Amino acid sequence: MRLRSSVLTTAVIAALTMTGCDDAAPDWPRVAGRDLNCANDTVEVVGKVVDYDIDRDGTEDHFVTMRCTTGEGAATQPGQLEVFRGGTPADNPARLAVIVRNWQNLQLSGCVGFADEQAFTSGTDGRSTVVWAARWNPGAKPQRLDVMKWTEQEQVTGCP
Repeated sequence: MRLRSSVLTTAVIAALTMTGCDDAAPDWPRVAGRDLNCANDTVEVVGKVVDYDIDRDGTEDHFVTMRCTTGEGAATQPGQLEVFRGGTPADNPARLAVIVRNWQNLQLSGCVGFADEQAFTSGTDGRSTVVWAARWNPGAKPQRLDVMKWTEQEQVTGCP
């Protein structure tokens, strides 16, 4: 009986591996929202996780916009946009950078755009729209994403 269950287990693992089911997507609210300090770990992803190879290593990196959630009808919390290196473990993906931090008090839509090997996102501070950009800097020691406030809003096309 033990031999039979071992063979069955091996067959199931092999089938899952061949179908790609072993590549689990990260639980983004759990792994990406660690430093948001949300009450009761109530982190939500805003919009969709966007994939783009910002560090030009051949593996798509993950742009995750998130915020703390509150009760029904409560004011929307400020957002945070983090970038995670593609190809790292799903339960502990390596963070490349934080483009916008929640303490900057921007309401982010979750929309991220790309142009000229840069990433762009926008948010509102209640008075005006603010655009942030990030570009991979391979010459820096260590290599990193350089983040800057951007003046041209048209770089974020298709965003609300």
